[in-house]
Amino acid sequence: MKTISISEYARRKAVTRQRIYALISRGVLVKEPGGGINPAKADRALKRSLDPTRESKIKGLGRAARGDKKSLLAEKTRLTASQATLSELKEAEESSRLIDKNVMLAVMDKLHLAFRSRVLARSAKMAPVLFGCETLVELQAALKDSDHECLTELAGMNPAEVIASDQPEGAQKKKVKSRRKRR
Repeated sequence: MKTISISEYARRKAVTRQRIYALISRGVLVKEPGGGINPAKADRALKRSLDPTRESKIKGLGRAARGDKKSLLAEKTRLTASQATLSELKEAEESSRLIDKNVMLAVMDKLHLAFRSRVLARSAKMAPVLFGCETLVELQAALKDSDHECLTELAGMNPAEVIASDQPEGAQKKKVKSRRKRR
């Protein structure tokens, strides 16, 4: 069969020219003397390079394909370890040592909300203090004190208390007025 250009062969195979050049440089495909590619030879070479029974250059894959005893032993060991891990997880789930994902997400949401409300409350608390400062040094000292106080408060936050309460500490429940008219 006649040869075609590398670009044409790349179009036929729906890959880039660079991919074809990479296959040529790896020795998978061979350029013909005129600089083109024989498509029939190239297709056979690609099929041969993708054949799973062909011994690979990747270490260990060829031995596993041939059924080497060391490779089989390694695979059996991996299988046994995976089965042991699976049985440990099942046992932990049955003995209630695992926490449900949805429960954990709800807990994390409550903690995040408590943290967020305390950090956002800092700006409202600091506004009058900063307004009263007259120099840059006073501003810096007030902000440093506020940072220290806020971080100390957050470090002392007990997650169990936050989780137990429906709303974070300091937040007040709003009374919702009924829209129905009483008769």
